Amino acid sequence: MPTSIRNVLECRLGLGRIALPTEAIDQLGEYEVGTTLPLRHRITCAIGVWNDQPILSVSLAEREPVARRTTHGAVFTPTKRGLRCAFEIDEPIGLAQITSIG
Repeated sequence: MPTSIRNVLECRLGLGRIALPTEAIDQLGEYEVGTTLPLRHRITCAIGVWNDQPILSVSLAEREPVARRTTHGAVFTPTKRGLRCAFEIDEPIGLAQITSIG
């Protein structure tokens, strides 16, 4: 079986950890989001603002239904079209390498 090594940013998310591929991350930082969008899934989404530009903020953690809050996240590298996306995290832990078996 062929294996490949990926560079990731390991982040704390609630009681667990998650690995985000470094090539997809544009910036890390704090930003504001509005109320959670009315979607009924384990993933919650809200519209946020990063450097005066709208972003779609995605979270795996349950969030309080408030009108506005500040969060931390990894803003993904922009694509040629559409809304930029960010993934909410509690804090970055550090860089790591993971092996995937394909």
